[in-house]
Amino acid sequence: GIREGRRRWVLFLDCGDELEPNAAAVLKHYVERFPRCRYISSSLIDVDEHGGVLRFRGNEHSTECLFDAGLAGGHPIAVRRDLFEEIGPFDSRFEPCQDYEFALRTAMREPILLIPEPLYRRRWRAPGRPAFPAGRGNAVRQRIRREYMRRFLARNGRAAAGAATEVRPRSPRPGELRGAAVIRTRNLRPDLLAEAVDSVRIQSRLTPIVVVHCGEDDLRAVEDRFPAEDSTVVLFASEALGPGRRAGYPANVALDYVAEQPERFDYVCFLDDDVFYPFFAARMSEALAWSGADLVYGIPNQRVPWQPAEAGQMPLPSGCLVVDNFIACNTYVLAAGFLRRSGARFDESLHYCEDWDFLLTLWAAGARFRFIAETVSEYRIVGDGQLPAAEKRRPELWAANTAQVKEKARKIARATRGGLVRLQHETLDFDWSEARRPGWTAHMLHTAHVIWAEAARRP
Repeated sequence: GIREGRRRWVLFLDCGDELEPNAAAVLKHYVERFPRCRYISSSLIDVDEHGGVLRFRGNEHSTECLFDAGLAGGHPIAVRRDLFEEIGPFDSRFEPCQDYEFALRTAMREPILLIPEPLYRRRWRAPGRPAFPAGRGNAVRQRIRREYMRRFLARNGRAAAGAATEVRPRSPRPGELRGAAVIRTRNLRPDLLAEAVDSVRIQSRLTPIVVVHCGEDDLRAVEDRFPAEDSTVVLFASEALGPGRRAGYPANVALDYVAEQPERFDYVCFLDDDVFYPFFAARMSEALAWSGADLVYGIPNQRVPWQPAEAGQMPLPSGCLVVDNFIACNTYVLAAGFLRRSGARFDESLHYCEDWDFLLTLWAAGARFRFIAETVSEYRIVGDGQLPAAEKRRPELWAANTAQVKEKARKIARATRGGLVRLQHETLDFDWSEARRPGWTAHMLHTAHVIWAEAARRP
């Protein structure tokens, strides 16, 4: 309707509602008095389905309170056409609150004119008025507030955070990204390996890449199990060629393979003896395409073999990586473009914690993380990596590797500019309810303290 109109001003009227007879004359008066104004909001009259007046609603709040009060002051009645041309139209992603998002977008640039005259009759329970599920409006308003808080933090924190608040351009092909799923194996659990590969095959546009980290006999066994014609790629990380190299070695073999084929892969993810849930690739690639992030992570389940699945690690903002690792390797996708630009690689000397070390390397390189509150995968409690520290096969090595990575984390917190800005930015993806996430707030405050304390030590 806005696009087809030809007049300088656009007035808005929902189905079943009415404009007061003097609306045009009153608006003309204010347009002439405030020639630079491009957005006008009037008071409202609530009427019943028969037109009887229920109440008069004045503008109880100024537009400076839009973020907190919503459209209590700011329901659009008239907008000048060049404002749409300058900042864009209504955003259908925020239906049924697209007018609230447009008001916030306007208020960030220029004043909104609130006038006291009630020019708009809003009919409650009008025939034909769309009915939305209870609570949907509140949920969308919260999503809008989070989006605008991100924009505010990005705009006001850019000088402090440098590249940390910059985002990767959105993909021109949302929903059509092609991925590589890296599965490291020593051919010790062939049944679990087969399940892992099967969970990748059912995904859309996701290629399984099995990296065999053992001897040539095991390589041939895996190649026989996954012949080339079934689209599974089998790579060899020879123990003979890399003696002493740990789990980061086969991961780097796969990363090199992905980096050398930019026309084939848009993102990379990791699996090991775990499984992706059926919608993993669709949801994660969509989030990567639309969010402008470099790394998107979700929620894992965990399972002891032959037992029911249980909730996995508690998700946290990526800044918390400077304190602890909480992002399971099978819960994230990484943009291949950022991987190539950053040159990030796994530490091949670490027996434990190489996944945490890799995530820290990405964070330090300025990767933009985005959390989505969906359970996307499942890891099995079968290997040494998932056991508690006291039950590790080599607890002394676990302690040494953990201390090494924690020291790296402290150095990153000290050297990275804008760490607190990034932490604030990413908390907007999360629910702060202590009832749903016991200990969440305490962990966040501890992380903020570590980042602040280390940053204070920077020369």
